[in-house]
Amino acid sequence: LSTQTWPLERMRDIFRQFQHECEHLLLFLKSVKEVELWQEDQAGSMRKIFSAHVEKAQDFFNMRSRLSSMLDAANRADIRSAVEAHLSELRCIVLVDVCLTTDGSEARRTWLIASHVDGDEVLKFSEQNSKEVPVSRFIPWMQLALPLQGSCDGSLFCFLQL
Repeated sequence: LSTQTWPLERMRDIFRQFQHECEHLLLFLKSVKEVELWQEDQAGSMRKIFSAHVEKAQDFFNMRSRLSSMLDAANRADIRSAVEAHLSELRCIVLVDVCLTTDGSEARRTWLIASHVDGDEVLKFSEQNSKEVPVSRFIPWMQLALPLQGSCDGSLFCFLQL
């Protein structure tokens, strides 16, 4: 934490940037499902000025938990059996709705998310580096997210457990 005091306009800029990036954060942060931004007025009353959450996302969260299961299995056994047991489940496509609410106005966008783990590369890496690193923490898991409406700018993200 910092003791520095930030000017009000700088804080507004930071919150605007956060709102702009929030949709992507929800798609790629493993443990975050919802965020809210509240503002206190001069009288001390709190008002929600922004919120974002994912909907229709049970498959999405199941996919994330499968990655954790694979990492747990790799901690308990060798990496080869963990990858072979979970690989087909981690290569999948799901649809996720992200809902953004700003000052009572709601926007919703559906994203197609394709996930992939390259089992051959993971196994090759684990065999080459088995003595140097705890291999279960170095399993790259890729996700590509494409919006089904609006701009066709997408995002690519790699989970690398450290």
